Amino acid sequence: MLSICVDEIAKVCDSGLTKSELDRGKGQLRGSMVLGLEDPASRMTRLGKSELVYPKLEPVDEILARIDAVSLDDVRELAATVLSQPKALAVVGPYDDADSFAAAVAA
Repeated sequence: MLSICVDEIAKVCDSGLTKSELDRGKGQLRGSMVLGLEDPASRMTRLGKSELVYPKLEPVDEILARIDAVSLDDVRELAATVLSQPKALAVVGPYDDADSFAAAVAA
């Protein structure tokens, strides 16, 4: 599983996402956000976070428009910045071979 994740991160760094992958991601984000607003606790959390962390409560339509505005170039640029940083790995539980984890982080 770890090697699959490392390979996928390398693919994103090298060639970015496809338009289909970006569209699916945007759809997932939009859908989960809108569905989350149906739950009173989620709405209250959003309002509270806005008061504490952000300068204003952004209307849902503006957030959805900003999601729609994300381009493949935006994702490539961010992926190149974030995913090319040195890797770290936390492992919880018993394991026999620490070297296999170290090799994955070094890749």
